[in-house]
Amino acid sequence: MLSFAPEGVTVPHIRLMMQMTRQTNGASVKELAAALQVTPSAVTQFIDRLVAKDMVERFEDPDDRRVVRIKVSERAKANLEAMKLEHFRKVSTLFQSLSDQELEQFTKLLTKIVVSPVDKTCFEPGPDEHKQN
Repeated sequence: MLSFAPEGVTVPHIRLMMQMTRQTNGASVKELAAALQVTPSAVTQFIDRLVAKDMVERFEDPDDRRVVRIKVSERAKANLEAMKLEHFRKVSTLFQSLSDQELEQFTKLLTKIVVSPVDKTCFEPGPDEHKQN
């Protein structure tokens, strides 16, 4: 089955599990929070729900007993792989109409957007937005 919907697993849960699959020895809450740019408490809440659904497992870090690591359960791995393949299939069809030159240009532009430093002040409220009525 290609859906976690009957399990009540949402897109953020799937993103979290996908991030876990990138780590060969599981991931810590701190690592997951940093990778997903969310708070550790948010990650912990997601993990609690996923553990209850047998989608992820907690285990002790063999190198540091103070650290708890999390990994995707065997039950969820096959479903994640199928979803990933289906996603890539759908996305690849979106780009079939582009020429090689257009794909190269798109890749360069996307890379420029992703790796360029962002002026964080553009996301801050302006002086008028701080005023209270």
